[in-house]
Amino acid sequence: MTWLDHGIRALFRRSQAVGLAPSLLCVIAWVGVGAVVARAGVGALWQYPRFAQAFMIVVAIVVAMGGLVGFWIVAAFIHYWRRSYRVRWLTGNDWIYEERRAGGSVERLPFSREIVGDGYPAPCEVHIPSETRWELQAPQWAHGRRAEIVEHIAELFGADIGGRVQFRDPHAADRAGS
Repeated sequence: MTWLDHGIRALFRRSQAVGLAPSLLCVIAWVGVGAVVARAGVGALWQYPRFAQAFMIVVAIVVAMGGLVGFWIVAAFIHYWRRSYRVRWLTGNDWIYEERRAGGSVERLPFSREIVGDGYPAPCEVHIPSETRWELQAPQWAHGRRAEIVEHIAELFGADIGGRVQFRDPHAADRAGS
């Protein structure tokens, strides 16, 4: 992973910790400060039009890229609040499915995801308990809801736009390897 990937993932994790309103305020502040810097820089460089133009272009690119990343972060929050469910990457192949309940609490179901090919959305295998093991291994809130949760996870990993998402029982793979 590049330094840029690490930076964006860290920024996304921090935004998850602070919430929607502070993240939105940070995006607005980023664009506002960018406008002030651009105006002040061009004003200071008015005697050197080429430098002023180059400065303006660099500031515009930096502010636009930051604004785009901020938009993605805020859009993810809005999708979560609209749908009441999401998946979040934790580390490596570890992911978590989250559902926001009516009272404001959040229920979580950990699972693993393995990318099995190239493309977008990336074809993947999601490792969750099979239908026969679901009631024994899934949290109480998820009992009787495997099909619904599997549908949500598949949608969030791109199955609704042509992505290939397969579900595998992690215990079946353990038994096959033994």
